[in-house]
Amino acid sequence: MKIYLSIDLDFWNQGSHSYPHMKRFLREAISYVPRKRLFVVDSHEKLISSVNRSGCDTLINIDWHSDLSNRLDPSFKDNPEYNKVNCGSWASFIKWRKDGIYTWIHPYEVRWRSERGYCHAPLRPENNPFLHPQLSGWMFAHQKRNKHPEKIIPWSFVHSVGIAFSYYWLSDTYGNLTRVASKVIGFKPLEEKNPKIS
Repeated sequence: MKIYLSIDLDFWNQGSHSYPHMKRFLREAISYVPRKRLFVVDSHEKLISSVNRSGCDTLINIDWHSDLSNRLDPSFKDNPEYNKVNCGSWASFIKWRKDGIYTWIHPYEVRWRSERGYCHAPLRPENNPFLHPQLSGWMFAHQKRNKHPEKIIPWSFVHSVGIAFSYYWLSDTYGNLTRVASKVIGFKPLEEKNPKIS
């Protein structure tokens, strides 16, 4: 197993009480990889090229949103927005997904339901890419609820780490969450003035 660990700061989008945990998690994550295998972006879809080049076979996405779409649903074929790569669909565009494993780890307090956390995916259970991984194009796709993902990540298999600041999705009015994360990582990406959100 060779893991690409993808981290979206919106996982900790629950107020300042979550910052200490975010700091610990980010420190641990970046300690496992050399600087050349640490990628930091302002929007999640910008990690696609590093994921594709990584040589990994497993993508773990620490995120409030699934970032996975059901690209095979025929009802979406005529929708020009549906096949666009963006921050909410990028995990469906990984080149090695047909031979890979996708795991989405989210922090939900409530029991996960198909309509929560979905990005560009239909809500009907028969079209749920986590119940039917073949719909997403991944060999296997699962989701797990865990507010402390460091306890379930097999750290010794982490090969690359990508961090998305996802400014648009943060309820971070004063920039505190991104400021804390930037100090841990050592820098932060510039924010796009007009993020492309579908």
